Amino acid sequence: MSAVGDGTYIAVQRLYAALAAALDEERFEEAAALFTDDAELVYAAGRPPVRTRKAILDDLVEHNRTRPDRQARRRHWFGQIRLAHADDGGFTSDAYALIVSTNPGESPAIMVSGAVHDVIVEKGDSYLFSSRSVRRDGAQ
Repeated sequence: MSAVGDGTYIAVQRLYAALAAALDEERFEEAAALFTDDAELVYAAGRPPVRTRKAILDDLVEHNRTRPDRQARRRHWFGQIRLAHADDGGFTSDAYALIVSTNPGESPAIMVSGAVHDVIVEKGDSYLFSSRSVRRDGAQ
């Protein structure tokens, strides 16, 4: 694997920013559209993998519907992105991930701290996630 150019790195940062904004604003169709049709999303903590863009959308909607802190404002942050060319022509990426939650009248709190491992592919003039593995700090 080799390092990528600045233009590609910036484009991938925009991909991460678009995903964070879509999740923060609960625009789940927009978030799911940032994954390939055959994408795979693997969570930590024993949740089964989610496969296909449609299943990812359904999972995001269901998770949001059933979360106990529906009134809380969530902010997603991805940083310290380490991006490299993969042998198949795509890219691999490792990044730190935080989810900060703020309930009305309370101070922000970090709900999730961890990392993501992503496989990213170029589609035309944009980039999409083809797989994501989420690793929570402290999870078994």
